[in-house]
Amino acid sequence: MNATINDAFAKFIGIRIVQATPQCAICELDLTPNHLNGVGIVQGGVLFTMADLALAMAANADEADRVTLSSHIDFLKGVSKGTLLAKATPIKVGRTTALYNVSVVEKESGVLLANFQGTAFRIK
Repeated sequence: MNATINDAFAKFIGIRIVQATPQCAICELDLTPNHLNGVGIVQGGVLFTMADLALAMAANADEADRVTLSSHIDFLKGVSKGTLLAKATPIKVGRTTALYNVSVVEKESGVLLANFQGTAFRIK
């Protein structure tokens, strides 16, 4: 499945949606030199954007309107090439808030690059 991305920035940098359900959302990105920072590894904002988009896809897959209320990311390892995957899974979904964990990995090796935890808030 390849869901439509309504997030213009994520689309602009090349992120693709692989799966989007309330239980799991996965997006991927093929790294290019445009995704790298000054020391030649993937820019932290790219990893954050992937994680935040995966959270948004999972949080809104049930047709609710949720936005990120708060988030935290730990950058664990840098890479400079390959395909990245971000996978969001719910920890707890309540009436107005929902907590998600998102792992960003290097697709081929499965090495964890970043761990993201975010809270989504239901606006409608």
